[in-house]
Parts: sequence; structure tokens; C-alpha cells
Amino acid sequence: MGADLKQIKLRMKTVDSMMHVTAAMKLMSSSMIKKAEDNYKKYQQYYNVVSDIFKQLDFYRINYNQIKKSDLARDVIFIIESDRGLAGGFNVAVEREFHAIDNHHNAVIIPIGKKACSFVESNGLKSDMYIESSEKPDLKLLSEFISRITQDIKDGKVSNVFLVTTKYRNPLIHNPSVINLFGDESDLAKEDLFDFDIEPGFNDLYFGFLNQYLLTSLKSFIYESYLSEQHARHNAMQTATENAEEMLEDLNLSYNRARQNTITQEITEIVAGAQL
Repeated sequence: MGADLKQIKLRMKTVDSMMHVTAAMKLMSSSMIKKAEDNYKKYQQYYNVVSDIFKQLDFYRINYNQIKKSDLARDVIFIIESDRGLAGGFNVAVEREFHAIDNHHNAVIIPIGKKACSFVESNGLKSDMYIESSEKPDLKLLSEFISRITQDIKDGKVSNVFLVTTKYRNPLIHNPSVINLFGDESDLAKEDLFDFDIEPGFNDLYFGFLNQYLLTSLKSFIYESYLSEQHARHNAMQTATENAEEMLEDLNLSYNRARQNTITQEITEIVAGAQL
């Protein structure tokens, strides 16, 4: 009985320590959510304007065959994950979406975030560049690579630019998604087009704006992924804390029962000894 009490006490101490860790992580995520929301909402307004303009230009490109692609053109895939763990299935869901992309083994893969970099390395995937942090990405390095991608698109070497990330819906719902930033599809109808003339030529305007659009899109989705990450971590830590509390209650009940049984057994032994 004494050994059982000691073992239960040790488990209670371990669970209590873990509960303090998860509660602290929950508070940290709560403090980061407000800043992440502000950054996302502010930049989202700019992204929406840039995206609307680009859709107009891209519709013109697709329907009037303004750019020819090489038969050897490859896809570019950006993978955005978190820098830290303890966020439930946040990163695993993104990796599952990546594996669902057809012919992803032949694509140029760019991981953004420490978990994404680890995923690329552990799966033996080739990458032309690593962005080590999604929380504080190297924007200069990212801008330089976007310029290279824009030139490759112009030369017909890149066919699609995919983004595997997490879309934010609300504090409880964050959907892993594959987004095609540049391809042969458009969600615009011809009647939705602006009436405009292009001077001095389509290609000069299009590729100048394409570079800005790709960079703006990446920054916007990085902010959105980071916001989703903080909510996912907050929810995961809240669930873990609640589970730890339930375990402590069960362990405390087991401890009291074991202690009561020990006391009862000692009393019984004393009474039995007194009767001899």
C-alpha cells in the first residue's frame, strides 16, 4: 500500500508540472494573438487591393496567351509551417496537403519556418532556399528569390506557384490549403474586367506587377499562418490543461482511496493484535 501511495503521489507531481507548462504556453499564445491579428488585418487590406489588380492582368494573360511556357517548366511550392511545436496537428495537416499535390517531387520546394525546413530535410526533398523563421522571415532573402521566380516565369521555366499554408477562418477553425498564386486558371468572368488600355506594353506592366503580387501574397499568407498557429497552440494548450486537471482529480481520488485503505488495514491489524 505504501508503495502504491508513493507511486500515485509521483504521478500527481508529474501531471501538475505538465499542467503548469501547458497553462503557461496558453497564456503566451493569448498574449501573441492580439498582435498577430493586428498584423494580419492591416496587411490583408493591402493584399486584397494588389490581388484584385493582378487578377485583372492575369485574366488577360490567360485568355489572350500573352506568355508561352516551356515543356520543361516546373512548379514552385512554398510550404509555410510554424517555428515551434505544441500546436496540435497544425504542421502535420500542412504536410498532408503538400503530399496531395501531384508531381511535387519534381517541383522547386521552398520551406518557410523551422518545422517546414525540418520536414523538407527529413523527407529527402530538395530545396533551392530555406527561410528558417515564419515568425520573423528574412524578407530580403525572400524578395530576392521572388525576383528569380518572376524571371523564370517570364522565361517560361515556371508553370505554377503553389502555396501550402493554413487559412484562418475563426479562432477554432484553421484549414490547411493549397493555393495556386500563378497558373492557367482564373476565377474572373469576362464581364468583371476593368476597361483599361495597357501602355507601353502588356509584358512590362505584367511582370513588374507580378513580382509585387507574389511578394505581397507570401507576406500576407505568412501573417495568416502565424495567426492560425497562435490560435491552434492556444486551443491545444487549453485542452491539455483541462485534461491534466481531470487527471489530477482522478489521481487525487485514487490517492485518497489508497490512503483510506491503508488506514483501515492498520486499524484492523491493531484491533486484531489487541484481541490476542
